[in-house]
Amino acid sequence: MCDELVTCGAMNADKCAETMGILELSEGCVKAINDAPCLEHAKEHQSYEGTCFPPCTNTEDMCAGDLLSKCVNGLTFTYKCSSVCSLKGMKFTGTCGSSYKGQASSSGGDVCWCQ
Repeated sequence: MCDELVTCGAMNADKCAETMGILELSEGCVKAINDAPCLEHAKEHQSYEGTCFPPCTNTEDMCAGDLLSKCVNGLTFTYKCSSVCSLKGMKFTGTCGSSYKGQASSSGGDVCWCQ
C-alpha cells in the first residue's frame, strides 16, 4: 500500500510508515487504496475513505485488545499499539486503556501504554 502511495506522489515513504503503517487496515481497505488511480490519492476526501475509516460520532478514544480507535473528524482510525510504540522507539506493554500500573493517562482516556 505504501508503495502505491509513494509511487503516486501522495506521500514519501517515511510519512507513509508513520501514518499508514501504524493503522490497522482491513484487506478491503488496502485493496481499495492499491486499486485507486493516483489522482484519487491527491483528493481531500478519497473514495476509499469510508471503506478504510468507518464513520463515528464518539469523542472518546477506545481500546479493544491491542488496538486503539480514535474518532477524528467523523472517521474512525484504528491504531496498532505495538506499531505506535515502535514508532516512538519503545515497546508496547500489552496494555491499552486509561491506566497502567496505577498511572492514569494524561488525557484521562484510553491510550497505548509504551515503555
